[in-house]
Amino acid sequence: TEIPGMSRFGHGIPKAVRTEMLHGRIDAWAELNLAYVAEALEVGDVRHPEYMQVLGYSTGCSLAVSALPLLGEWGPIEGLNLVEPVAITQRNIASLQAHNLADWGRMPTVLATNKSHDWVMAARRSQRREPSVRYSPVDLVAIGQVLSTQGLLEGLDAVELARCALARGARSSLCRLGDYDRLDTQLADRGVPGPTITVDGLGHQLWHSFPIVVQLTRAMLGDLTAAA
Repeated sequence: TEIPGMSRFGHGIPKAVRTEMLHGRIDAWAELNLAYVAEALEVGDVRHPEYMQVLGYSTGCSLAVSALPLLGEWGPIEGLNLVEPVAITQRNIASLQAHNLADWGRMPTVLATNKSHDWVMAARRSQRREPSVRYSPVDLVAIGQVLSTQGLLEGLDAVELARCALARGARSSLCRLGDYDRLDTQLADRGVPGPTITVDGLGHQLWHSFPIVVQLTRAMLGDLTAAA
């Protein structure tokens, strides 16, 4: 689905929602995203799931945590899965951008893991001919403001969790080890079960690696022999 503010067609974040985000609050944006997801599910005739696994990557981790109370009304949630959560430490926008640029510099290493998968490489070449995501400057600032907070930690404290799996890249700058360990400890202190996974050699963009996605999905859902 298209995400307002991260859209290939220039769909921006509504002013009222953006104002909330500029104050570091993500709930209104999460609710808007859920409305988009609900439309997609209706078109696909997907209704009343028997259970759900909620997964977020990067910014999506914050959206997933914020959306948990409403998602719980759609069906039972078996587990939460957070890959490279960012909003787990306080930092300024300049630091966030510096960390983002450092991780972008590691993208070639990630993409190299796809070379033995011809269909993945073909899909990437095809994607280059499609519209890319367009951000407005004011939306970027709003998104950055949300990600520069510890909002994800606070959001987790407010929800009940049956299970939570965590994953990060060992070389990640956006999801740093100390912050990640603090998140892991917070969940452990609450007695929330679930694996804590570190992917060696890769940074924040690990979700762009097909073989890593396959291994992580298995490991996060409980097949620890597949852990990367």
